[in-house]
Amino acid sequence: MVWGRDKSEQQRSILALSFEPINQGYLYYHWRWSRGIPVSAEERDAYLAIPALGSRRAWRRSIAGRPTSPPRSFRPAQQKLLASMPISMALIAFLFGVPLALSGLVELQTISGLVRAVGGLLAVVFGAQIIYAKAVASQRR
Repeated sequence: MVWGRDKSEQQRSILALSFEPINQGYLYYHWRWSRGIPVSAEERDAYLAIPALGSRRAWRRSIAGRPTSPPRSFRPAQQKLLASMPISMALIAFLFGVPLALSGLVELQTISGLVRAVGGLLAVVFGAQIIYAKAVASQRR
């Protein structure tokens, strides 16, 4: 179990991020920048029933050629993805990012020190984004 959820439930919630609800069904987005394809609730359930590491090519071929909608905005999709990540990812980012950034700041005048400092700071920012997204998502519930 990962923070109160079993692995299959967590994988299903991450796969569900590919869909946005609309009037009578959902819009499916293959990539973040792709256009939305309208699908029914049954088609969404069929997609989510495929194992996380399974192939979805046949499912995608079944919806090919349908009219599409514009791509969704980046920020809401990113926040949903960050909120679905386990808190352990944020902790790992902090555990590796803080020492890496500190060791880089000691030798900031060298290229390797600069790379370590920037890499460590990026890891800390990533961990902070996960925590922020989880806090915002918990307030909305």
